[in-house]
Amino acid sequence: MILPKCLLLLAIIALFLAGCGVNKKPDLIVLHTGRILGNVYPTSLKGLAPLQYYPLLSGYIRSVRAEAEASGAQVLLVDSGDSLHGSFASEVTGCGNTVDFFNYLGYDAVVLGNLDALVSPEQVAGLKAKLLVPFELTDGTPAFPGAHFSGVFNKGHLKVGIIANFYGDLPWQESPTRFPSYYQNNPSLTVRPVRRLEQLASELSHQKTDYRLLNWFKFESPEEPPAFAHAAAKSGMDLVLAHRIYSSKLTDVWGTKEYQAWPVPVSENIRRENRGYTVARCDLRRDQQGHVQVLSSRLIALSKDSAQPDPDITALMEKYSQAILSADAPVAQLSQNLGRDAIQSLYLRSLASRSSAGSVAVYSPESIRSGWMPGTLTRSALFESLPWKTPTVEVRTDAATFAKIISGSTYTWYGSPPTGDKEVRIVTSAYFGKLMLLHHAIPQENLTILDTKGEFELFASWLSKQTSDLAELSTAIMGSTNFHPAKP
Repeated sequence: MILPKCLLLLAIIALFLAGCGVNKKPDLIVLHTGRILGNVYPTSLKGLAPLQYYPLLSGYIRSVRAEAEASGAQVLLVDSGDSLHGSFASEVTGCGNTVDFFNYLGYDAVVLGNLDALVSPEQVAGLKAKLLVPFELTDGTPAFPGAHFSGVFNKGHLKVGIIANFYGDLPWQESPTRFPSYYQNNPSLTVRPVRRLEQLASELSHQKTDYRLLNWFKFESPEEPPAFAHAAAKSGMDLVLAHRIYSSKLTDVWGTKEYQAWPVPVSENIRRENRGYTVARCDLRRDQQGHVQVLSSRLIALSKDSAQPDPDITALMEKYSQAILSADAPVAQLSQNLGRDAIQSLYLRSLASRSSAGSVAVYSPESIRSGWMPGTLTRSALFESLPWKTPTVEVRTDAATFAKIISGSTYTWYGSPPTGDKEVRIVTSAYFGKLMLLHHAIPQENLTILDTKGEFELFASWLSKQTSDLAELSTAIMGSTNFHPAKP
């Protein structure tokens, strides 16, 4: 039978498109989230956390798995980092809410980020996903017990390898405040970012993985591929799972970039400013020549247009409702809104109150996460602005070293400028104390832990004891000669 010319032409076009890889079904669908920051609250607690996206995320993952089952594809689900802890809910439940969340959704891998340094091994003992970590101890072992620098996942007939990475190949010495200074909420531990991409990639290759993925957390979305992207391609990486954080100075507008021309294709996820989730999806398959094809790569904005909420996970999280509500006790009364600078002035004053005579209190404005609204300040609102459990410490040094610490830095400090050869005692968080030791060659024995309760608890206790109006108190602190704001 002879086909009409139009039908013959369509058949030729279809064959051509098939040869180009268009409309082919994927072998592997990769879904990745990140920077959830423990924002998994019972949906009944709308007053504490009104934006809850996890029921939509669960519904979307269900639909993708159903689609994959029908087409014969495999689904890999990864979280890129900074998701286990960071909310009042995760603090109150000991990360039980996020462990339940990851287990219910069936994550294959959870990567630990810098904010996950506050998590203890006991809190994630029940996590079913494989833990990956991009940080190592000084002896070269993973910074978290039971975690690995890389992992191999059996997905049906496929073996998929993942390497954990933090900030590409950026040396920690260039931007020390971007990196964790210790892990497991233990200031006695010192950690470094892992920078052995070629070795880890070679290990995945020896395990005969079908796909090799690089989880690049704190991706900065450069216009051109950096040298690290070329190194990833040379090491045999097939795809970068990138996660980017929008600057708070930018509006939440999702830009698009074409990464398919990079040496290694990039699937980019973001963290929205309103604590909302997104999930990135990338469909992959290998052609007959063995080359990886990216059939599609997209960022999914979770809404009722993209997914139906899953009522089962909503019901699961409701068990935490009473515990969270009971813990949300009032701390203080506010006559007016207080911004981050005002909050930091109060926190510096609280640090100074637990220090020895003649010491200075030092902190970074970037560590204050949000402001406070007028009315009753509760523990949940306080935790949202200062979600840190790190101990407070005292660092002993000399005036010259102190001048280097605050020179050209983003630190704000409170106290009298040190003079002469007197010893300087710096009161700060364990995180910044460790950074000072590492970056300014201060001996470890010069750091003393003042209190192990953690910054949040100590600040809450100090605030509850204040009898004057907090707005007036912060104004007085910032107007005093002892207050030294960070340099722009």
